[in-house]
Amino acid sequence: MTSPPSSPTFVPIPSQDRLDALDVLRGFALIGICIANVEFFNRPVAETGNGIPAGLHGLDWLVAFIVAYFVSGKFWTIFSLLFGMGFALMLERAQTAQRPFMPAYGRRIAALGAFGLLHYLLLWSGDILISYAFGALVLVLTLFSRPGWMIPS
Repeated sequence: MTSPPSSPTFVPIPSQDRLDALDVLRGFALIGICIANVEFFNRPVAETGNGIPAGLHGLDWLVAFIVAYFVSGKFWTIFSLLFGMGFALMLERAQTAQRPFMPAYGRRIAALGAFGLLHYLLLWSGDILISYAFGALVLVLTLFSRPGWMIPS
């Protein structure tokens, strides 16, 4: 039988215990999201989602083609999967160390929602952080609530 950890609180993971592949994928996804956002902010809002703008030629057309078919919508999916994997990893490590999970994760959701709300109100109405905070809240409610709470009787 293993003994409980000496510290019941969450602390940063030592670098040798990090999963480098997840960090690399997270960076890859963020680069893709940045590229997609450059394309998004490069045209009027009414034209977003319409594919390649008419009248492009040469390198402009090629870049628009690559962004439209290989970037847009792909990297948000990867980042969302990594968000869920981070949740599962944090939950597993908390259970292994016999630490309470919800206080730390609740603070994380609240901070994510607060940053998202500030970003939405002060910078840009297309913020995704609020969606991640809401998704995390739904995930926690689904995982830790009594069975059948979502099904009306």
